[in-house]
Amino acid sequence: METVRFFYPKLRPFVTLGFSPLINQSSSAAFPSGHATFLFVLVTVIFFMERKWFWYFLSAAVLNAVARVYVGVHWPTDIIAGITLGVGVTFLIQRFLVPRSD
Repeated sequence: METVRFFYPKLRPFVTLGFSPLINQSSSAAFPSGHATFLFVLVTVIFFMERKWFWYFLSAAVLNAVARVYVGVHWPTDIIAGITLGVGVTFLIQRFLVPRSD
């Protein structure tokens, strides 16, 4: 994730638009959202392991993603990239590194 930020240092909305965010946040690069990446990795792992809890964790992750945009610390594209990165990497790990029991 830090590699993406190195090559694509996208400013946060409150820096670009010149307002104070609703929560304290450094003005470091925003793309992709680390919170969204982590939470959607967690949601995807729960999907594979315990589907009973999946909808609860998905709801919490989506709520967090919307909140990060609402408080002004991420653009929607930062969140979408974080979700894509988190789910994509977890699916790749599941596909290629987790042994199958046939």
